[in-house]
Amino acid sequence: MSERKKPGLKGARRSPQFSKR
Repeated sequence: MSERKKPGLKGARRSPQFSKR
């Protein structure tokens, strides 16, 4: 949900692979 919309804010904090994408 939040990781798909902002993979730089919450995605990077929850999963390190989200920060790469």
